[in-house]
Amino acid sequence: MTKKIVVLGGGVTGLSTAWKLSEHGADVLVLEKKGIVGGVSGTFSHGEYRLDYGPHKIYTQIPGVLDEYKTLLGADLNAIPKNQTIRVQGKYYNFPVKIQQLLLGMNPLTAVKCGASYAAAIARKAIAPLPNDSYENYLRNRFGDVVYSMLFEQYAWKVWGDPKKLSADLARKRISVPSLFELVKRVALGDQGEKELSASTFFYPERGFQEVSDKMVERITNNGGRVVTGATPTAIRHDGKAIIAVEYEAAGKKQSVEASHVISTIPIGELPPLFSPSAPADVVAAGKALKWRSIILVFMVVDKPRIMNENWIFFPEADYAFNRVSEQKGFNDKMVPADKTVVCAEVTCDYLDEKWRASDAEMFERVIPGLEKSGLFKRENVKEYFTVKLKDPYPVYDIGYEANLTKVIGYLDSIKGALTIGRMGLFNYNNTDHCIDMGRKAADYILSGKTLDAWQAERKKFDGYLIVD
Repeated sequence: MTKKIVVLGGGVTGLSTAWKLSEHGADVLVLEKKGIVGGVSGTFSHGEYRLDYGPHKIYTQIPGVLDEYKTLLGADLNAIPKNQTIRVQGKYYNFPVKIQQLLLGMNPLTAVKCGASYAAAIARKAIAPLPNDSYENYLRNRFGDVVYSMLFEQYAWKVWGDPKKLSADLARKRISVPSLFELVKRVALGDQGEKELSASTFFYPERGFQEVSDKMVERITNNGGRVVTGATPTAIRHDGKAIIAVEYEAAGKKQSVEASHVISTIPIGELPPLFSPSAPADVVAAGKALKWRSIILVFMVVDKPRIMNENWIFFPEADYAFNRVSEQKGFNDKMVPADKTVVCAEVTCDYLDEKWRASDAEMFERVIPGLEKSGLFKRENVKEYFTVKLKDPYPVYDIGYEANLTKVIGYLDSIKGALTIGRMGLFNYNNTDHCIDMGRKAADYILSGKTLDAWQAERKKFDGYLIVD
């Protein structure tokens, strides 16, 4: 290959693609807008603490992907016992929820209501079924109205918005158990060869999740590729048929590089406006119509060696301002001093809304009442707090998103050498193992010289990724 392959975005997906391409002698340039690689799967320093941007784990069912992690990290890949719970109606339950624990732990009347509600959903399905046209209807059909309201509805409002306006695709991707019946069956009969829904252990790097990206950068540079941070793409030039060059700014200088391919992992809505000549107005509009949710990570330094037995806890109920709480020591106890711990509460919001604009003190006041109510720790235990804000980590699968996504991807497919992949690049709800798999597949496609229809067939498989909690 005589021309450079430019990768936009230095997160896990972009770096894994560049790594695999560089292994085969491709001339690769990675452009990362921020001053450090890793994206939302990175690690940062705050005083004497090393912290991730929320909890990240390494686990996969995809053949070969764990081997990629082992190749990168070697002895630095540590096995961690997984313990995650969910708080419902004042009690903690294992997650994914074990039905016997839920039924024994909850109020007997509530348990009866759950069963009766599910029976009603089955009867409704036979007589006048709800259309599977939304997140809400999809889950009401499969779990009944009571379980839906208790476990899924309030959480959806907190994380993504009105569940009536969310696509059923969101439920299919995020809810690993397809129905209450399936949950009960697995409890009674075992998995019976079904795909694993929850791993008992996961892996985590010795020096924080950032080590995954840093090791990939080492591989890329050792193979002759380049990774440029603080680089902002300004234009993707093409002749209407194929990619010609990429223009970008770095260190205050405008630069241009000839390119045969552009592999984008940046938010897909940001991609069409970069094309020169301009992408059609309807394509640009479709990209802008794709919605994202932002997240505020409220970090609290607590003057105790450890707070939680769990790696993380889900809080689906509206009474809690946060969606999930994690503790860095639940992943690696070397990243925080022995006599202290750092807890992270995740609060989802819309970009630039009142929460996003709130001060650190205001966000602390939003989350501390729920943390005290949960019994995790008290206000006086908190020695320091601060926030980190991430603009667009969560794609919102609202009803109709497919048409906008299809329009943008269709335009990109019309320009030879233009690919978009990854969580943000494909508007795909996935984990880091899926990102590495996408990177491998994209590199294989480019190196093989296969036709577009081969890539489209491969890309379609990405929709089948299973989220294993």
